[in-house]
Amino acid sequence: SDPVRDMWREKFGKYSFASDFPAFAGGGRPAISRVDGNEEIFGFEYKNISFFGLDYPAGDTYITKHAPQDLNAKFVMETLASDTNCALRSIVLFSHSNPRTPVDEALSDYFAVCGVLPTLAVLGNAHPSTYCLTKKNERLSMTVEAFQSGPVLLSVVRDPKEGGSDYFHVADSDLVDSNSKCPEFATPSPTDASTPAPTPNPTGAATPAPTTNPASTPAPTNEPPTSTLAVVFSGDGDPPNPLPKCRGDCDNDDHCEGPLVCFHRSGTESVPSCQGTAPSGTDFCAERPTKNTVWLKGDNGEPDENFPLGLCEGDCDEDGDC
Repeated sequence: SDPVRDMWREKFGKYSFASDFPAFAGGGRPAISRVDGNEEIFGFEYKNISFFGLDYPAGDTYITKHAPQDLNAKFVMETLASDTNCALRSIVLFSHSNPRTPVDEALSDYFAVCGVLPTLAVLGNAHPSTYCLTKKNERLSMTVEAFQSGPVLLSVVRDPKEGGSDYFHVADSDLVDSNSKCPEFATPSPTDASTPAPTPNPTGAATPAPTTNPASTPAPTNEPPTSTLAVVFSGDGDPPNPLPKCRGDCDNDDHCEGPLVCFHRSGTESVPSCQGTAPSGTDFCAERPTKNTVWLKGDNGEPDENFPLGLCEGDCDEDGDC
């Protein structure tokens, strides 16, 4: 037990909040909506922030595989559709594993009408030794590792200026500092090369005469070498052309040229046959040398077409993923 967990147990009852929110946050207590028959799917709104608790376990369930419609996505879609005045300021999703594509589509439908909102998914399934932020499209994701890192206190902070945005703040209560190696969210800047020292004793050779008609210098190109990671496509849908080697962001193998395959990253994993660094969670087209080469094909059952996984492919959570 610890203060953060004790506070959660005290404030959040079995099906409703047990007491009012602090006065400095606005007081009161919001009503909690739950899906009938699937009470683990819940939601509430407070101060124009929409909170969702989703049921996405590691394996297959009726909700995710056999129901006529993904019940999580249905609940998110119907809840957001009720915001006819576009009054929401941010969205927070709680889920064991990453929300699936239907939830992303429900968010995109709302964003198309009301504009993109700060959106954070708090997850607990990937089992890293740290908890770190990743980003894909409009959604930030923070994975909390319950076994190796302590509980976190997540706050939504609002800029008080008119039209000010919402921001997410995480208070780290981890006593062993397991997130000390959390990768930088932005792409690191290249290492500065040191300037060589001048020659102490210049040679006595005469300086050659300049060329009368020097060849024109080709215009510099901003395109990095094809073996260097580069993001050339982002957003929903398919890229206009298949992506070449070391280019992203791909969602599946069809986004890649010829025999290249999409290497899925949950963080800052190095990409086989590619060099350089790239934003955390971005996926790249790359060469898989052999079928016995360990290869990340997806996570938490996505993309659907990559599951079940083959030999040496991950990320699996149970035998049914293979």
